Amino acid sequence: MKKSCVLTLIIALTLVLTLAVTGCAFKQKKTDQNGPVIDPKPSQEKVTFTLYFADQEAMYLKGEERIVPKGGSIAELMVNELIKGPELPGLVATIPKETKLLSLEIKNGVAYVNFSKEIKTNHWGGSAGETMTVFSVVNTLGQLPEIKKVQFLIEGEKQEAIWGHYYTLEPFEPDPKLISPTDREPGQNGVSEELIKPGDFFPLTQGSTWQYLGEGMEYASFTREVLYAEGNKAQTSENNGGTVSTSVYRITPDAVTVVYFQGEDYEPKNMLNAHENINLVLLKAPLQPGNKWTDDRFTREIVEVKVSVNTPAGKFDNCIKVKISNDYSTLYEYYKQGVGLVKREFQSENDKITSILANYSIK
Repeated sequence: MKKSCVLTLIIALTLVLTLAVTGCAFKQKKTDQNGPVIDPKPSQEKVTFTLYFADQEAMYLKGEERIVPKGGSIAELMVNELIKGPELPGLVATIPKETKLLSLEIKNGVAYVNFSKEIKTNHWGGSAGETMTVFSVVNTLGQLPEIKKVQFLIEGEKQEAIWGHYYTLEPFEPDPKLISPTDREPGQNGVSEELIKPGDFFPLTQGSTWQYLGEGMEYASFTREVLYAEGNKAQTSENNGGTVSTSVYRITPDAVTVVYFQGEDYEPKNMLNAHENINLVLLKAPLQPGNKWTDDRFTREIVEVKVSVNTPAGKFDNCIKVKISNDYSTLYEYYKQGVGLVKREFQSENDKITSILANYSIK
């Protein structure tokens, strides 16, 4: 009987203690509900960067801030987000959505960006669309301090002209002048001499035409037309009223060179792949005053880079002036970025002959 009383007392005390502890626990839980909520699975770290997409006119690149979970390299995240396309209204995708980023490797400041074939086969085409595709990638990745240039690869291979216009065997540098003025960094006016290339002054797209009015001799007036263009080469036909000539130009990142010339060619055929019979460098980097180069007949020198030229086709500022000279004569040529040759002046002891741009059409 005494043993049963003791057992009953132990059970009773156990229940009291259990209820007391449980009551404290319930009370503590209720208090915690009014405090901060602690997520048992902390949120993943985020990374923020700017992507460049095309505007609706395909004239400029506009920035869009993107915040994504951090994972892998920042460069790969950037490109994969570019492929997804823009989220903001008014922006246009620059990479076909079916495209896949196969790999991205950075060596000596060059990002080798390896895409699947869809970036080429599913591309919408056009020179403006091509520009937006190239530089949306290049300007986006160029924000990273470790990337100075971008080399495009398709299925692990370089190709000469992936989309038909730009020469893509060499890497590209960022081009800030393509960024919308409202999106540029303070002081970034888009006319960085370090990033402008000689080819920018020779817009040799198929179907483009120029007409020049001349003074000083019968054949100073002439017309020029781009008949064929493929990869980094273009073929022009020039008619001065007395003869029709053919020239083939090769555009590389550091120079514009005439590699084929035929003085009389009245029924011009496609000579882009013809045997090169000349090596005449018309414009050469760096595009700075004092840059000089020679061939077997002339010395060429960039003498000014911010010249204004008035022509019947309009006033052109920031033209490059090239002096071409030998022991007997001097010739000056003026080139405008995105337009081409706007004026030519020939001077000798007894003669002065000029050709000046009257009208033009860049395709």
